[in-house]
Amino acid sequence: LAHHDYLTNLANRACLVDRAEQTLRLAPRNQRHMAIIFIDLDRFKQVNDSLGHPAGDEFLRVIARRLTKYRRKVDIVSRLSGDEFVVVLPQCALSQAQVVIEYLREELSAPCQISGVTLKPSASIGVSLFPDDGRSMETLLHRADMAMYQAKTSGRGCVSFFSQGLDQLARGRLRLETALREAID
Repeated sequence: LAHHDYLTNLANRACLVDRAEQTLRLAPRNQRHMAIIFIDLDRFKQVNDSLGHPAGDEFLRVIARRLTKYRRKVDIVSRLSGDEFVVVLPQCALSQAQVVIEYLREELSAPCQISGVTLKPSASIGVSLFPDDGRSMETLLHRADMAMYQAKTSGRGCVSFFSQGLDQLARGRLRLETALREAID
């Protein structure tokens, strides 16, 4: 229970970070790449609001099954919270990650029946890559999350890869908000 999400039976945040950190420690020695894929379901709140929380829970279980359907033994699939999932692909370069992401998009967008209603899920996906985008799981996860928000801003169902421009944009926005608050005060 301490390492798994009770609803989806996927790894939880603690398990994800622990397993991913172990994998990261081995990656530089083996000159391996790794992809962190941050997935946020689009319009999940509408499922809960219109069909109820039990239907939302079933929807999350369907998504979890789809995310784990063809994973390799070394891959880590986790539910962070709510409708946020992370897939860690050890030993995976950019070209391989792109293939997996396209597969995940197709798999996730297949229609499903929940409480007698046909839903067509979509997800916004953000990606960060080891070692290019960071060397710690905390950094990689944060940057994949930033990329996911960029994908959501671009339109639902999009994929975005982290870039230094995203980091600079986020820092600039924070500085501007801080300056505006100080000016108002």
